[in-house]
Amino acid sequence: MEETKQNKEIKLSELSTGKLVTMLISMDRERVNLVQEIDRYKAEISARGGAALDDTNTKFIKYYGENGSCAVTCAEKLFIADDARLKEMFPEGVYDKFVTATASVKYKYDSKLETVLKSIFTGEYCFGMTMLEYLNNNALFPLQPDAKQTKLLLKKLTGDYKKDNKLLTSIFGKGSYEEELLYIHRIRNGELIKLFLPDEGLGETIEKIRRCLTVENEVKITIDAGDMEE
Repeated sequence: MEETKQNKEIKLSELSTGKLVTMLISMDRERVNLVQEIDRYKAEISARGGAALDDTNTKFIKYYGENGSCAVTCAEKLFIADDARLKEMFPEGVYDKFVTATASVKYKYDSKLETVLKSIFTGEYCFGMTMLEYLNNNALFPLQPDAKQTKLLLKKLTGDYKKDNKLLTSIFGKGSYEEELLYIHRIRNGELIKLFLPDEGLGETIEKIRRCLTVENEVKITIDAGDMEE
């Protein structure tokens, strides 16, 4: 490897400056063309993935090729229409603890609170089932984890599609977990909402908060070379 590197350096040193410039410009043109081709492929896979997410009402899907995989996710961007009104919806001290006012009077929301607000707007939450109940429900979670696996899942599942998909894959092997991931996502969101908001008048509070928000969806693609389907 070191010898090859030295040979390359020697060859480059023997070229004229004009030749170096010519070769550099040629390679840069190839790079630009390659980037454009990559963007075209990404756009096509994103379009197919976005359609699949809409059809299946999920937020995550993974496609496999011969040399790796592409994960397509639905990323959500939060917009607050009325920060002052939103502050009134939370118990005293909660908003100030998780929201930072910047010098330009913009508000930076803690990631956990942002997750709560996004899930409230989209309706992606569940209060009717605990995570343990879900994991023990063979009809909804047919993977049938043993006691040790259940303990690990309860500790590690976050509601984040990518992280949870990686966890499920590490425990149960590669597979299609879109439906399980959606349930996990909603249950964890429901738990998080209840950490921030009081039980009394919860439904009314959620509806008032929803009126303060806007959430835009954006389809994102993640490439993982070497991640092949078994």
